Amino acid sequence: MLSNSDINHNLRNKAEQREIGIFPEQIKLIYANFPPSSTAILLITLLTRIGLNGVVPSWMLNLWAGYMLFVVISRVVLYIFYTKLFEKSHANFWAGLAIGSAALAGVGWAGISLFILAVEDPTYKIVIVMITLGIMAGTVPVLSAVLSAFFCANLPTALTLLIIITQWPTNGVALLVTALLVYTALLIYTAVNTNRMLMQTLSFQNEKQALIENLNMEISGREQAQYQLDIHKRDLEMVVEERTRQLTQSNEKLENEIAIRLQSENQLRESHDRFTAVLNTLDAAVYVSDMYSYELLFMNKNAMARWGDGVGDVCWKRLQKNPSGPCDFCTNGTLLDADGYPTGIHIWERQIEESGEWLDCRDQAILWPDGRVVRMQIATDITERVMAEQRVLAEHQFLQTIIDGVADPIMVVDLNYNVKQMNKAAKDTPLLADIQSQYKCYEISHDRKTPCDDDDCACPLNIVLQTRKSVTVVHRHKTVDGTERLFEVVGTPLFNEQHKISGMVQASRDITAHLETQQELQEKKTRLEHVAYHDNLTSLPNRTLLADRLNQTMAQVNRRGGQIAVAYLDLDGFKEINDSYGHDTGDLFLVSLAQRLKEILREGDTIARLGGDEFVAVLVDLHDSNDSIPLLERMLSTAGQSVHLGNQILRVSASIGVTFYPQKEEVDADQLLRQADQAMYNAKVTGKNRYHFFEAEKYRGLRGYHETVTRISEGLGQNEFVLHFQPKVNMRSGELLGAEALIRWQHPQRGLLLPREFLPLIEDEDVAVSVDQWVLENVLEQMERWQADGIDLSVSVNVGARFLQKSNFIEKLQQHLRAHPEIDPTLLELEVLESCALEDMAQVSEVIKTCRDMGVVFALDDFGTGYSSLTYLKLLPAGIMKIDQSFVRDMLDDPEDLAILEGVLGLATAFRRDVIAEGVESIEHGSLLLQLGCEKAQGFVIAEPMLAKDLIIWMESWRPDAIWMKQESVRREDLPLLFAAVEHRAWVREVELYLLGHAVSELILDADECRFGKWLQKTGQKQYGDRPGYKQVVNLHHQVHDFAARLCQIKDSVDTEGLEREIATLKNLRENLVHQLNTLI
Repeated sequence: MLSNSDINHNLRNKAEQREIGIFPEQIKLIYANFPPSSTAILLITLLTRIGLNGVVPSWMLNLWAGYMLFVVISRVVLYIFYTKLFEKSHANFWAGLAIGSAALAGVGWAGISLFILAVEDPTYKIVIVMITLGIMAGTVPVLSAVLSAFFCANLPTALTLLIIITQWPTNGVALLVTALLVYTALLIYTAVNTNRMLMQTLSFQNEKQALIENLNMEISGREQAQYQLDIHKRDLEMVVEERTRQLTQSNEKLENEIAIRLQSENQLRESHDRFTAVLNTLDAAVYVSDMYSYELLFMNKNAMARWGDGVGDVCWKRLQKNPSGPCDFCTNGTLLDADGYPTGIHIWERQIEESGEWLDCRDQAILWPDGRVVRMQIATDITERVMAEQRVLAEHQFLQTIIDGVADPIMVVDLNYNVKQMNKAAKDTPLLADIQSQYKCYEISHDRKTPCDDDDCACPLNIVLQTRKSVTVVHRHKTVDGTERLFEVVGTPLFNEQHKISGMVQASRDITAHLETQQELQEKKTRLEHVAYHDNLTSLPNRTLLADRLNQTMAQVNRRGGQIAVAYLDLDGFKEINDSYGHDTGDLFLVSLAQRLKEILREGDTIARLGGDEFVAVLVDLHDSNDSIPLLERMLSTAGQSVHLGNQILRVSASIGVTFYPQKEEVDADQLLRQADQAMYNAKVTGKNRYHFFEAEKYRGLRGYHETVTRISEGLGQNEFVLHFQPKVNMRSGELLGAEALIRWQHPQRGLLLPREFLPLIEDEDVAVSVDQWVLENVLEQMERWQADGIDLSVSVNVGARFLQKSNFIEKLQQHLRAHPEIDPTLLELEVLESCALEDMAQVSEVIKTCRDMGVVFALDDFGTGYSSLTYLKLLPAGIMKIDQSFVRDMLDDPEDLAILEGVLGLATAFRRDVIAEGVESIEHGSLLLQLGCEKAQGFVIAEPMLAKDLIIWMESWRPDAIWMKQESVRREDLPLLFAAVEHRAWVREVELYLLGHAVSELILDADECRFGKWLQKTGQKQYGDRPGYKQVVNLHHQVHDFAARLCQIKDSVDTEGLEREIATLKNLRENLVHQLNTLI
């Protein structure tokens, strides 16, 4: 039998063993979380790898993902070994392995923080931070059983994230660091509390086990005592039998009472601990007070943190700053009914005046362990929520104020067509007699019971839901009085935080008046267009429409072939009708005649009135000039027919001048009209009432006769001349170098005439000097106006030979300059034709030198068209050479012109003269000039000649082409490549002419025999044969020749449109070859 000391010793040993036994249970909790935590690590790793793909460098992302995969595998392996080999005696060993695994995972989660340094988008930075903080929070329930494992898993992550955030380039770094430290401290606090609760739970379990063991030991001791008593039973049985029975019964009752009491105490303790633990985890202040004495019986940690440890105090003294008695916090009337029974949970909100905090209070009567009914209150801090609601309300009111200020009706509609918000304009819109916000949108706008679903009234909400974009539709709304109004409805989608459409903002605008105005404007525009393009009297096309149709007809002839005639008709004797019968009668006569002429012409022909008694007919679809004769005779006959106007019979005849298109030389529409005009004049002077065909060889004489020197002198006196300015620029840098002043004649009848149409007539007349001086004076006046506006612009003026060779030229020039003393003479540039300069070399050279001393710059215009020698070039001190546009225009497909151009540039370099190229009409022209080293130019692709006011506008928007800005000059040894490209273009041009039916001198289709092919085989092979692109050039060259040869064989069997398509393909092949050639440079 064991003694009492032995029993006590055994009890102490058991207690020590139980304390030791808690640690293995902690280890079991850690390893029990291995499977779910490993799965979570794997899923987070995969999602992060996918989500940050393309945002974080792949190598960094893959390295991290591989490491985390290693962590998962090691944890799985460790868990398998644990389940098979774990023994409590080796708990420290398994604890060390678990802590190591947690540390490995912590390093991995620290690694994800490094991604912040690799991304630029703030959104991704925030996502990575949120992932990291979430993972740290997730370790609390998983690792809090062993705090060392928790710290090993989180400290690397927290420290890494802290270091990275301190490097974050933002003003809020201090705030972010503070937030991270607070967050980490809260996690540690939560983990420690969780660990303490787990330890308490395990301790309670061990204590329970200890009580059971103690009872077992006590029962065992009693059994041993009973055994001893049984030994002496024989002697004492008769004496103590009754006493023994009583003691046994008493012992059984005592054991039952002890067991019941122990069970009750354990249950009570466990219940209290769970209650306390749960309340301490709440993010709210919880306290329990006596219903009547107001004594505080319990306060959780948050309540103590807010009001201090007041258990045992009177609650209203503890919970109020200046207590004067029970307050709303302590009121019991809402918790108990008249009979003292609980009424349920009382929910109310209260603001703490001292701090301004808002609390959500939930009061309830509960039963306390001692049997009392007590009051429990849970007070949650809702200050942020209340403040947010107040901000939302303020923003809503602010937004309402803004949209109320908008004149157009605005409504916010949800996905069920309910109007959630509307501005004052929407409420005031008279679409319904009584608009309420609970209406559906279609009830307000259309007074209908179902959503809009027809084409005339498309539902903007449905369209927004389909397209996820803003939409504009036009609705026809009917107002209360039945009037229909047109509204432009703009629907804009509203997105929630998940980027799903939650509704729509609908703005409506009454566009009824606007559309009516637009319709009126369109009608006026139609009328104005008719007025702009038709003669007001006869409704025939006017000069503008005639020019458009003539240009279109000429373009059609160029594409399809054939011939057209332009007939210029002038009435003979019409002036007598006006003089005798008045202008009204004359107008009626013209209307009648115009209708007759219109009726006799064919469909497709055009008859137009230029003004007065002048008409022009465009006759199309002619094979030759003879086809026009029947139409011309019909026009003469019609013009000569009598016209009955009231009691008068009027009659005239007509003179018609005719010219044809196409011609041997290139002509434009204006030239055709002038030619027909000259032929008409010839018909008049040779007898009238006839037609006359234009004769090119007599044109100059007739023109000189028609536009007399006297008429030009009158034009000067009547201010009929105007100046246009064409800019001169540096094509590579875009610098504006100046402008060239160009004269135009605004002829009253013939429109705007170019210099070539009247200056040649007067070049030998004194009036030419007057014209030159008019130009010079007006240029200086314009330069003064520009200078007043802060613009110092160099302007060049063309000077004719007659003026330049005058003995008083210098004196006249000085007079003009003295009249404008504000003008810097260096800004004036005089251009003289090369041929003019060579007529009197000595005199012109002296004039140039004198002007140079005055500061005036001289330039040789149209250089290359004369027969100057190197000696002449040396003797003429002009500082600028202007290359004639004929060489520039044709240099892309004329090797000779390119050679001349390259030679002129070489001369300019040798004589240190500045060069400006004229006639740059395309980007390709400019690029080739830049490759040759010529940067300065003027031409239509840069700007056409324009009025002075338009030049200022052009200056503000001018930018050189991007190709020009990147174009570099070629080395001299690579110049043959440029010539080779031009040679090839010239050959393709020959093929095109042959295919279109024009005569060509010789067409070489063998790729090895053409000039470019021979160059490829010799010079090209020698200089560029070792370059990668050379073989491709050879192959492309053969492709072009093979394609051209096939076209020449089938040209007669292909229609015009098909042939044009094939020629376009040939040109594309040509450009591919030229592009490949440029790669060799």
